[in-house]
Amino acid sequence: VTNEQPPEPAWSPPARPPSPRRAHTAMSTKVAFVLAVAGSCSLVTGIGSLQAARASAGGRLAVSAVGRAAARMSAGVPFTSALLFDCDGVLVETEELHRTAYNQAFDEFGLTVGGKPVVWTVAYYDVLQNTVGGGKPKMRYHFTQTCGGEWPAVTKRAIAQPVCDDTGMALIDQLQDVKTEFYKKLVTSGKARPGVLELMDAAIATPGIAVGICSASTRGGFEKVVDAVVGKERLAKLDVIIAGDDVQNKKPHPEIYLLAASRLGLSSKACIVVEDSLVGLRAAKAAGMRCVITYTASTEAEDFYCEGADAKLLDFGSLPPLSALFEKAAVLAELLEGARDPKPVSVKA
Repeated sequence: VTNEQPPEPAWSPPARPPSPRRAHTAMSTKVAFVLAVAGSCSLVTGIGSLQAARASAGGRLAVSAVGRAAARMSAGVPFTSALLFDCDGVLVETEELHRTAYNQAFDEFGLTVGGKPVVWTVAYYDVLQNTVGGGKPKMRYHFTQTCGGEWPAVTKRAIAQPVCDDTGMALIDQLQDVKTEFYKKLVTSGKARPGVLELMDAAIATPGIAVGICSASTRGGFEKVVDAVVGKERLAKLDVIIAGDDVQNKKPHPEIYLLAASRLGLSSKACIVVEDSLVGLRAAKAAGMRCVITYTASTEAEDFYCEGADAKLLDFGSLPPLSALFEKAAVLAELLEGARDPKPVSVKA
């Protein structure tokens, strides 16, 4: 398996009408990936007025809840900084559940390459998650790189073996849909990693700090995780929620984090990202943001400091205070000093 990554296209924010701030909010029955759309700013008062946004979710029309970002915008009070969380591996350890769901989907389709069933081992999936972000890019990488460009034969469904990238990606689209359904059944019993929700709550309660989740996962699986682990009440207090469906380029491309900063009206240097893998770290650093790594058993051997991590630690179980990250809502020069794993001398220099 090679760790060589495909070239990353240049990114620029998607074109849209000027707006002081937009924010994702949560619906009462499920996470709604909809925006609270800002109204025009009054030139007389200098205070932005907020118009309630309507969005279609699952074919139903619903009024989006007004999040903290929208309320702050309408009051004319800007954010000073942001704390942005990845989902899988950061909020909850789900990577083994993802691997199991992929293998179930491969078996459901009867995928074979060179006459052998397609199965992702634990060791190989560790390589994948530290090389490629997002489920569809992982599958494409596997077939075009690991398998040397040989697309799989499908033995349990009436689908011809792909012969080009277009037909290969069409198969991957179907595989991802089936994988997501398997994953939904596996993930409902997930538990939050130690201390992460307490840290999130402390940031939510601190004026000036925006809080959000930026996940490479598709909405289908992502919603199940955040509903079960984060909870609807806490989700309603977040200022930005972005899923993999909302961006064209997956991590390690910085698009998802640049989009979050844009929606919050913040510069990259005012944002701290919490990640668990090299792919996520590279996305955060490419966006010009600070990054804290809470590694897992699958990622602990990676050299995060060499790749630019500002701090790394196993988890937030021995919860350092929020003041180890921010001072009066401003990002500290040194993150988690005294709580993080020691930095090598070469990195300190």
